[in-house]
Amino acid sequence: MFKFNKLMAPLGAAAISVGLVGCNSDDIILGIDIADKAYLKFVNNTDSSKTFYMNSVKEDEALFRDDHRTRDVSAQDASESYKYTWIKGFSNTRVGVEDSNSRTTQVSTEIRLRDKRDYWAIAWSLTSNDIQLSAFEQKTFDVAGEYTVRVFANAELDIVVGTSTTPLETTEIGKVTGFIGIQNCNDLEVGGISINLCQNANVGSSYLVVVDDDGEVLVLKET
Repeated sequence: MFKFNKLMAPLGAAAISVGLVGCNSDDIILGIDIADKAYLKFVNNTDSSKTFYMNSVKEDEALFRDDHRTRDVSAQDASESYKYTWIKGFSNTRVGVEDSNSRTTQVSTEIRLRDKRDYWAIAWSLTSNDIQLSAFEQKTFDVAGEYTVRVFANAELDIVVGTSTTPLETTEIGKVTGFIGIQNCNDLEVGGISINLCQNANVGSSYLVVVDDDGEVLVLKET
């Protein structure tokens, strides 16, 4: 068992419009290499459907518009990978989420994306009526013969591994842990909740385990 904590050159005044600063996965920017890209998976660790949005911090317009809409994600589910592109030099990005039904409860955060990297954007709740949002880079730490996991939780939950009765660590609210090595697929417990990796994970790979204090669990492969 182990634990690890570990714009481009000028193109002329009319060459590029402001609307191309941040683009969705279907956009092609002028056919030349002025764009960077990143891949995001949107995770909904709440009890109702959520809609996610993205745009560049440099864009002088509202985030919660239909043209910035990326994915609708059902309760306790995760999206497929979404490609987001932006003009080089404009990597500071807004990510937002709203309740898909009411479209009134909204929250956003900012993240600086890096070219050809993978990220998580997680909607979660402290209470049944609110939405919180965290975004961070996906990572891997694959070890042959073991499951390696990071844990994300909406509460301070003790992490226990194997037969130990002493917590390895306690999660911080809305933050992801470092990697934890798991030798047997049923050796992980978070906040008294047994996390079954036997059917949801492959030994030798890295996973993000998303847990809330109501006992909901998502096991998601990193990158």
